[in-house]
Amino acid sequence: MQALQVFALNQDLGAQFKCPRFTQIEDTIIWKYRGQMNPDIDLMAIEVHITKIEKQPARVILCGDASLWKDKIRIYEIRDIALCIEEA
Repeated sequence: MQALQVFALNQDLGAQFKCPRFTQIEDTIIWKYRGQMNPDIDLMAIEVHITKIEKQPARVILCGDASLWKDKIRIYEIRDIALCIEEA
């Protein structure tokens, strides 16, 4: 979710609002879990693939798929994660 927020901020997707805020969308999110994050890892990485940006007059909806990697092993896979930007 935070990676989507960083993308939205970097792309200035809330520019149409005077005081934008992030909210969640009530939708199904698919999680797959494949292991644990131990303190002995060399590298942790997050990647997000944006699948849709829908701009509406009252809000912007951002959707994507994400993964959390430990070294070169995907630990979490998240599909259909969504975020909304709207007026506060």
